[in-house]
Amino acid sequence: MRVQDTKSAMPLTARDGVYPDRLRRMSQSLSDLVYQEMRDQILWGEISPGTVLSVRALAGQFGVSTMPVRDALRRLAIEELVEIAPRSSTRVPKISVERVREIFDVRIRLEPLAARLACKNLTLAEIQLLGSYVEKQDLATS
Repeated sequence: MRVQDTKSAMPLTARDGVYPDRLRRMSQSLSDLVYQEMRDQILWGEISPGTVLSVRALAGQFGVSTMPVRDALRRLAIEELVEIAPRSSTRVPKISVERVREIFDVRIRLEPLAARLACKNLTLAEIQLLGSYVEKQDLATS
């Protein structure tokens, strides 16, 4: 997987063959691109908990210098998606059962509120589109 010059017309390759369109935005820095890709890989389990991350190896993997990788890792550490040990290593933290419960408790409370607030702003076309999704889901499960 390589992140190339954002001004290049060449497609950026990734695990699925092409980076999502959001990575092609010219306004994003290399640091932003590396951050988003690493974040996605961690959240989707492509980088497993406990994995030690090497700045140099990641820079080589993404085809960038070490600075965008260091910046991305700092941002991921703020979100607690990586742990940076001083003068040691960076790793994806292992998640405890307690932490998973905390996350689900928060999501159970926030997601219905988010859905309610989002529904207030839906257009008729969006409501119809959601209805078609429900119909497709019903067909797939029957």
